[in-house]
Amino acid sequence: MHNLRIQNTDIDLVDLLHSPLTVGLALGSCDLVDWCVKNGSPCLHDGRCISEWSSTYCDCRDVEYKGAICQFRKLTDNRAQIFL
Repeated sequence: MHNLRIQNTDIDLVDLLHSPLTVGLALGSCDLVDWCVKNGSPCLHDGRCISEWSSTYCDCRDVEYKGAICQFRKLTDNRAQIFL
């Protein structure tokens, strides 16, 4: 099932799967899988694992790391502090 729309609102089934409103909800034959749980999160340094239909990706926005799995430390520009 794709492109679910209820009362003119698009519903993302992956988000629905993670919603606290759907605890215990069985989605029948819809094969939604939380890949972050099933395969373990690939994200390092507390990056947030996001499960898509058949894969995962890492959201590194809230941590001091970047890269596909939050593996590279973000560099800061400390040049101004050197001259203080």
